[in-house]
Amino acid sequence: MDEDFQTDPQVSRPIPEPAERIAGRYVIDRLIARGGMAMVYLAEHAELRRNVALKILKPPEGADGFDFEERFRTEARALAALSHPNIVTLHDFGQIEGGRYFLAMEYLDGRRLTDLLREGPMEAERAIRLMLQVAVALRYAHAKGVVHRDLKPSNLVVNTNEDGADHIKVVDFGLAKVRGIDEQDQSGFILGSPQCMSPEQVMESEIDGRTDVYAIGVLLFRMITGRYPFAEADGAATMLAHVEKPVPTFYSMAPEVVVPAGLEEIVRHCLAKRPIDRYPDMTSLITALTEIVEISDSFMAASGLTMSTIRKSTTSLPREPAPTRAAPPTWVIGAVAGALVVGIFAWLALNSGGPPVDSSPQLPDIVAGQSAIGTPPAAPTAALAPSAAAPAAVDAAKPVQEAKPAAAKPASKPHKTAAPKPAAKPSPKPAAKPAPDGYKGLPEF
Repeated sequence: MDEDFQTDPQVSRPIPEPAERIAGRYVIDRLIARGGMAMVYLAEHAELRRNVALKILKPPEGADGFDFEERFRTEARALAALSHPNIVTLHDFGQIEGGRYFLAMEYLDGRRLTDLLREGPMEAERAIRLMLQVAVALRYAHAKGVVHRDLKPSNLVVNTNEDGADHIKVVDFGLAKVRGIDEQDQSGFILGSPQCMSPEQVMESEIDGRTDVYAIGVLLFRMITGRYPFAEADGAATMLAHVEKPVPTFYSMAPEVVVPAGLEEIVRHCLAKRPIDRYPDMTSLITALTEIVEISDSFMAASGLTMSTIRKSTTSLPREPAPTRAAPPTWVIGAVAGALVVGIFAWLALNSGGPPVDSSPQLPDIVAGQSAIGTPPAAPTAALAPSAAAPAAVDAAKPVQEAKPAAAKPASKPHKTAAPKPAAKPSPKPAAKPAPDGYKGLPEF
């Protein structure tokens, strides 16, 4: 939904009452963004002469007024608890006439990430640096007990500093989950943006900080390939794809993209279906990203990062237990020992001039995992360890040949994903629906 509109924060749109005052102190200048239940205006504090982004919310028709008010208060509490360079600052909030509510926030004179992505896929290192700032902001929010739950391009505003460096801020905590507050939606609708929702959000399961880890994986995928990992014909199908479909490769979405070695593995780790299979916290994700891109001291200082803090994760990554090699069954040991004894007696008989002993069947029997007494039952054969069972595939009629050493694999380095070129290019996205009159050119959130 966040890409079905054109954005221009400088476009001025008429409002019903120009210069209207909100809460007696905020003078509205122009409408700068719109959403399903809110409008965002550029306004000025009448006494302080300070510009603010004034978000005015009104329950949609038929909505539960009590539930809407609780959601508004959740967003206000979430923002009020946060003070971070990469999170928008809340100045004021309250209720006004007409059953409306307002949030007066820091005005950001920048471009939403949505606008930047309209220009095409982003250079990988720039995407990583932007998402590192988001991860740092969310690490701080998670420590304060706040999970964002609705990260998407239209909720991220990018400013470019005088030195050309990007500075990103996270906005719109309207769906935030605040620790200690029961804010479960009572409307019966699943809340979130289909392209960026985690599987547990779709399934309405327990949500924690790993939901935001999943969203960062979606954003990195979108920024680097120019496409979302899952974008079906409608919202319901897209949400179902997050739960059921495997994550596509970078190459399948954008064959021309070149990324640093290891980046795609990090993104796929973020996009694991089960939360337990993802990075357990933002610190772990930050550590992984800083290992594949060079970070300057100025960037570290601006983001509040130090090498000691980014390398120290609060939780270790879940890992699969190492496979153990099973001990060979007793009958295998007996078969080998018996064959060796027979072989020794045969050699002695041949060298002492006695009658020849045909020992040729013994070698293939040993190779095939059989004893001289007879073929063992099927169950013990299945219990063989991989290294013991592998020789069973050798043809008993052929002599055993020495295996050649495998050629060493070349060291990995940044490269374009090697895969066969797809037969056809992906079909273009459907044209965006035109915005209603009076709202064209406005960002949506």
